[in-house]
Amino acid sequence: MNTNKTFTNTMPWTNTQVRNNPFPLEVYSIFDSLAAAETYALSNVVSYEGQIIAVTDEGKQKVYVLDSTMPNGLRQLAAGDDASHLTDELNAEISARVGADLVLSGAISSEVSERESAYLGLSAAISSEVSEREAAETRLTQNLSVTIEDGGTPELSSVLKTYVVKQGGEEVGRIDIPKDFLVKTATIGTVTETDVPYAGALVGDKYIDLEINTKSDDDTLDKHLYLPIKDMVDAYSGGTTSTVAVTVGNDNVIQASVREGSIGTVHLSAEAVTEAKIAGGAVTTAKIADKNVTTAKIADGAVGTAQLSAEAVTADKIADEAVTTTKILDGNVTTAKIADKNVTTAKIADGNVTTAKIADKNVTTAKIDDGAVGTT
Repeated sequence: MNTNKTFTNTMPWTNTQVRNNPFPLEVYSIFDSLAAAETYALSNVVSYEGQIIAVTDEGKQKVYVLDSTMPNGLRQLAAGDDASHLTDELNAEISARVGADLVLSGAISSEVSERESAYLGLSAAISSEVSEREAAETRLTQNLSVTIEDGGTPELSSVLKTYVVKQGGEEVGRIDIPKDFLVKTATIGTVTETDVPYAGALVGDKYIDLEINTKSDDDTLDKHLYLPIKDMVDAYSGGTTSTVAVTVGNDNVIQASVREGSIGTVHLSAEAVTEAKIAGGAVTTAKIADKNVTTAKIADGAVGTAQLSAEAVTADKIADEAVTTTKILDGNVTTAKIADKNVTTAKIADGNVTTAKIADKNVTTAKIDDGAVGTT
């Protein structure tokens, strides 16, 4: 409880106040319980000595004055107390409250004015800062803009091209492209004279002629670079083996041919020699392997005496049972054609061995059947 009754913040108030709602003008002027009023009197920093408050407790209204001498900080005003004293204190309380409100209102008004001024000042400062930043950004953008322009004719003869670098429209540098070692032309030539146009050149050799820019316009400086083409590629020449001859023409076309008489048995694949490849009369007795002329290979009646050379058809040339009766012309099997001991009993037809066919003294006792020799 504040016991100092000196009021330093006052404000004259010339207007009347009108209540618009059913609640107290000052919030701490009425309490709904004695306990709440006691708490306010003893501990609230805005409570003060002599303050008059009302308490509504258990349906009864009572009036108290804040008194620091009382244990609970409150002294109840009895019904018999001097009403004038109560009125004076109430009026004083109202005046104090009104004065405090006026002081507060003035302070608030002053604070609002100061804040408005500060806001206007800050707004102006912000606007000025934004303008300055926008101007700085414009200047920075202009300064960062870089262009490259044609510099026209170079000042030096050793320079091929000049470019001018500008930033913000101002020249900040130049770029010179030198002529050094830049190829102007490239052609292919043929050597017509030994060692010309380069050492080691042979007549007929192909080469690449590169014309190079030099550092100076002096025509005495070497401006050509010669590259022999044969040093860049592999060269091929012809040759001959036992079976193939290879040639390389002037137009670099490679041709290969088989040498005559070079194809032997080892070079032929199976069934490579067909009938169309064999010339007429080219197959002689020596060309036919033993027992390879079978009955199926000989046409009926095709083998006559005239077709057989002397001793051309030997026993090993004829397959077993290959020469049938239809294959032998009548009268063509002579004594000379029959090998010794090859005419067996099965080969002689009944009644065909006459006296003329039996050589003298060749019918021996073993040849005569028992009881076969009669008296007639």
